[in-house]
Amino acid sequence: MTARARWILAPLAALTASCGGGSTNPNPAPPPPPPPAPAPVASVAVSPDSTVLVPGGTRQFTATPRDASGNPLTGRTVTWSTGSQTTATVSTGGLVTAVTAGTTQLQAVSEGRTGTATITVLDGGAVGAAGGVVSRPDSAIVLTIPAGALAQSRVITITPVAAPPTHPGLAGGTAYDLGPDGTTFAQPVTIRLGYSATAVASLDQSRLRLHRYEGGAWQEVPGSTVDQASRTVTGETSSFSRYAVVALPGSEVASVSIDPDSADVEYRGTTPLSAAALDGEGAAIEGKTVTWQSSNPAIASVSESGVVTGVLPGTVTITATSDGIQGSARIRVVASDLNRIVDSIRQAFNLPAMGAGIVTRTGGLVSAGVGGVRRWGDATPVTMADKWHLGSNAKTMTSFLAALAVADGRLAWTDLMTARYPELAAVVRPEFVGLTLRQLATMQSAIIGNPGFTPTGTLAQQRSAVDTWAVQQPPAGAVGTYYYSNIAYQILGEIAGRAFGNGYEQAMRDQLWNPLGVTSGGFGPTTGAGMTDQPIGHFPGPGGWTVCEACDNSWATGSGKVHMSLPDWARVIQEILKADAGESTLLGQGAAQGLTTAVSTINGSTAYGFGWVVYTGIAQRVVTHDGSNNRNRSRSLVYLSSGVAFLITTNAGDTAADGGAPNAAANAMVTRLQQYWQTGQ
Repeated sequence: MTARARWILAPLAALTASCGGGSTNPNPAPPPPPPPAPAPVASVAVSPDSTVLVPGGTRQFTATPRDASGNPLTGRTVTWSTGSQTTATVSTGGLVTAVTAGTTQLQAVSEGRTGTATITVLDGGAVGAAGGVVSRPDSAIVLTIPAGALAQSRVITITPVAAPPTHPGLAGGTAYDLGPDGTTFAQPVTIRLGYSATAVASLDQSRLRLHRYEGGAWQEVPGSTVDQASRTVTGETSSFSRYAVVALPGSEVASVSIDPDSADVEYRGTTPLSAAALDGEGAAIEGKTVTWQSSNPAIASVSESGVVTGVLPGTVTITATSDGIQGSARIRVVASDLNRIVDSIRQAFNLPAMGAGIVTRTGGLVSAGVGGVRRWGDATPVTMADKWHLGSNAKTMTSFLAALAVADGRLAWTDLMTARYPELAAVVRPEFVGLTLRQLATMQSAIIGNPGFTPTGTLAQQRSAVDTWAVQQPPAGAVGTYYYSNIAYQILGEIAGRAFGNGYEQAMRDQLWNPLGVTSGGFGPTTGAGMTDQPIGHFPGPGGWTVCEACDNSWATGSGKVHMSLPDWARVIQEILKADAGESTLLGQGAAQGLTTAVSTINGSTAYGFGWVVYTGIAQRVVTHDGSNNRNRSRSLVYLSSGVAFLITTNAGDTAADGGAPNAAANAMVTRLQQYWQTGQ
């Protein structure tokens, strides 16, 4: 064995010798386990969970940390705080001290867990057998409790009542609950309540008294007095309840009665109202001033003496006020009756029947009237619900329908006629190849105005025959300049109907009439041959007016076949006025104003727009249109700037034989309607 080997083995031998001798235990027992960790705080219980104090009062609270099983835990640190130290403070040991009136939360936190309690501080104070004074900081209420009133110390509270029981004489901001409720005193307690000038502005201050609320009503406290200089009311009580300053009835106004309390008044008409100031017993009080007010003077105004004037159809509330107490009446303004005016002009021109109306943008049909008979020689009178043939006033609706299609992206005013009506492309004359929808709408197409033949077949066949024939005729004028063409508008109506996919008539109903509530609109004659249920067209005959049974231009769809009642026509015209003012839900203002812009010069004072004759060279924006199928006549005159329009209808047509009586009657009616609009007479 080498010396190196002996050196390595020596320590091993020593180790072996040490492990084999002595008393050391080679397998000692394990150490004992560590003690369990303390249970965490799962919740904190605060006691009591709420308290009511007065400023300066104290209350001791305790906080008990608990584990998840609800067992109390000891030796845990608790931190106290309040949500508002201006309301109450709390010591490190949980002693709460009230500061000022209000409500706050008390919080006790231990190991991140929070317990809460509610602290309510009411104005008041502690009073003992020696008596004392309790008040709010602003002295709005002062309680003087004499010596001997209480046998032992009590905490007195003062709580403002946010919504006290109503009473016409109640002074606002003076109602308080005094507590504890039901506390009685051996000696009377003096209550002094203050009031503001604003709170009693409508009351007689000399009649202010202290009142107690009991038995479901405010009851006067006997012997209470008012000091108007200091604005205080003082009285005595022997028990606590709810108290306030209330004016005694009598000369004080308790209610205002209006006679009548509801009424209808015509547009431009008047109706007087009377008002009476009543006391608490319902008796009239003489000498009281009454002021009048309308909830919407744009519908109905009221004078200082209570006379109501109808301005626009609608409903308002008229209020009469006396000493701050109000009474009200419901007033409905209805369209005024123009029957007498209309019938006087009808008789002056010896027409079968006539109708007229005034339409405003904000009020619709504000005034209307009809007069005469549906059939010459028959006594059946026309009514406001009757349908009138409007002739070319249908053009204003056709242009509106086309504008709706343009606004919807279905058409463009620059579209070519032949592109939108391809059947015409194969037969159209070269002069008409480039015609646009804009030229059709503004009477710049130069397409002949009326057919030189009587078409036959179905309505669709008649229209197609007329349209195909017309575009093969030489231009009636210079393309691009004014020439009035009924056929051009029939073509425009056909294209608009195709754009909406269901034809002109249905598109007119779906896109314009139905949204406006028009229910009487139709096309063609107002009624059948031999019928007298609607106004019937007439033309001059040897013995006067001759009935034209079921007469109309059957082909002229889009140009002049529409009929409807006067109220329904007013709905359409009102929508045109609203659209021009940017108030329409159907058509934007820019598109609407484009329709009434002068495009094609007619003469020095008028031009044609899109379905409208536009007056030029005047400050106001005014458009008009006449309609006639030679058996009926209509006129619309629309003051766009003023938001008012005049409508005129008659069931008689202009011909050379009648000397233009229907047209002359329309002129006279326009003058009379303008006078009525300006003066109400």
